[in-house]
Amino acid sequence: MKEQERNHGARKLIAAISFYDLGQRKPSSKELVEMVKRFNYEAGAAFLARLNVCLSLAIASGDENILADVSEKLTASVLSPPRLQEVVSAFGDKLYRTAVVLNRVQMLVGIKLLALYAPREDGSTLETDADRYQMGELALAINSFYGPDLGEPNWPLDDVSAQLAASAELNNPELVLNGLVRTRCLLGPVLDDYLGHLKGQVLPPPFERIFTLLNGLNFRDFLDLTLYLHMEHSRMLDELMSTDEMAYVDVREPKRYVSGEKLKSWAEPMAIRLEDAPSFVRGSEADLAFFFDVTMFRRFPLWRSGNYRYFLIDPIFMAERLSSYGFYWTVVNGLVDDHLRSQFQSLWGELVQEYVRQLLAESFSAEPGSFLRRPTYCDNGSEVFDCAVVLGDGLIPIEIKGSVLPIADRYAAKAGPFYQGISEKFGSGPGAAVEQLLRNIEHIFSAEHPRECIQIPSGRIRRILPIIIVHEPIFRFGGLARTLATEFTTGLKRLVKKIRPPVEPFYIYPFQVLTVEELERLQPYIQKRDFDLFDCVRSKAKEDPDYQLGLWEFITTRFLPDNGIKPRANEKMIGRFKWLTKAQSWRVYRGDYYDHSLAERRKATGYAIICARPVGGDKLLWDEVISYKEYPTAGEAHKAIRAVADSEFPKQPISADWFECRVVDEFGVTIEEPT
Repeated sequence: MKEQERNHGARKLIAAISFYDLGQRKPSSKELVEMVKRFNYEAGAAFLARLNVCLSLAIASGDENILADVSEKLTASVLSPPRLQEVVSAFGDKLYRTAVVLNRVQMLVGIKLLALYAPREDGSTLETDADRYQMGELALAINSFYGPDLGEPNWPLDDVSAQLAASAELNNPELVLNGLVRTRCLLGPVLDDYLGHLKGQVLPPPFERIFTLLNGLNFRDFLDLTLYLHMEHSRMLDELMSTDEMAYVDVREPKRYVSGEKLKSWAEPMAIRLEDAPSFVRGSEADLAFFFDVTMFRRFPLWRSGNYRYFLIDPIFMAERLSSYGFYWTVVNGLVDDHLRSQFQSLWGELVQEYVRQLLAESFSAEPGSFLRRPTYCDNGSEVFDCAVVLGDGLIPIEIKGSVLPIADRYAAKAGPFYQGISEKFGSGPGAAVEQLLRNIEHIFSAEHPRECIQIPSGRIRRILPIIIVHEPIFRFGGLARTLATEFTTGLKRLVKKIRPPVEPFYIYPFQVLTVEELERLQPYIQKRDFDLFDCVRSKAKEDPDYQLGLWEFITTRFLPDNGIKPRANEKMIGRFKWLTKAQSWRVYRGDYYDHSLAERRKATGYAIICARPVGGDKLLWDEVISYKEYPTAGEAHKAIRAVADSEFPKQPISADWFECRVVDEFGVTIEEPT
């Protein structure tokens, strides 16, 4: 699948062209504000929003040629011919590939500036080319705030690294495929299993019921409609590029398969009125963090106009709701009670841990007994590591963190607070991942008072490969692991004096970090035993000692090609995704989200459809019915159903004991076999 292939290798970093690059002075903050005041707020914000939607859809396509083409056309629409020629001359072939004038973070920051300073009644409405060229100059001005002025020294490298980590994700969105499957797993079988283990204990609050009461949609309904609108938007790029229109839904004009009431229930949790936007802007242009913080748009990717129209501002942030990270924030932001919010955060962290344990158990299933789900100490039953893997004389202790980086730290744009936030959540802070790994390695291998864990044969362990697996997506971008690795190495130097002297050579491999998505993509290589993880990390330590690359990026861009290993897709996730999206399409098509009492969707065609539901096998798909094949008459469908069930369904790329099939009409009503 195209999306599965996207971002398989190195993360894409794009330079934003500024006045500095053209040999011109950087405007002051005061001059920047004056430029903003030229534009009418509503017209300027709508203009930038439309550009951002087009650019975001091009990024989401995963096609670099489409992205370059869209960037070129949009840039030509906002730069005067002399300015455009100046940019082309300066950047040549790099332009629109690795260097751009327009980018997501810049346009979102532009909207924030307009919200703060643009006049509501007066100002340019961008109806002429000259007006639009002024917007292009504003774009270059905003880009200039991401670096020093002429004659100034370069910014500290650590600060730049923190800024790159915060902004790189805007050009490298998570895969919808992985995100949707993971979210549905967390809300389905993982949650069910977790609650099953709590029998007789205090259960967490019924968050789905609370969500439904607040929003009028349950979890699956919300994800279904998000996917439906995401698929619609992904097909709109050409239309939006050829017009000056914005993408929107009007709940008075319901979609063919979704009622206005359902659309409104879906949109409200992530929409604000344009006039209310200033109250959600954090900080100002006087603070560098202002130019990186896109929290407002992540939380509200839609604008509501009046009571009926919802305009799309950022399709990538809207689609992020399908991922476990975006869905987490959707629920957290919707809970008004701090205690409930804290309980949900705790529950989500537990579910992420259980999900990762399931991935790892499947990954090492070919090595019976190697995966330790929750190893515990013999003395008091407390947990040693979140999980671990024992392979011969090798131990892989693993800590799993479902935490997310606080917004203030994420967009700090300064090394100090950014890396301090990383350290407190994932490093050497109390209860953080690095601290837990070091503490428990010391307990297990202590020279004086070792603690016994019956699952870990400490006496035969000669190699240790410490890994943390994180839910926070910002760790997808290289270099962040270096901070945690430095803290681990510092702690290890103290630890070496406390662990028992080995009888044979004893080696602790360099510390590694994986995100949950990276583990999902690594899983098929482990299952097929394509390589030894210890050998891989040894190679990484030799070739990338400074952690310029994350572990997954090193594997895909260097280790696999150097060792002649062909790329693998996670076929299980792809099969699940295909089935889930077919089931979602069928629910939408048959009218689950349409109110037939308000209007007729369309006339019935009289076609008969064979539907199928997997029985047994993958718990995620037990309640997922798909429309498999359509026939002109019920008689033909019933005649074909046995052959379809016996010969075609066993070929489906999902796990099931068998498939329950029946014939229905296009609204899902069962059609009996004609006599």
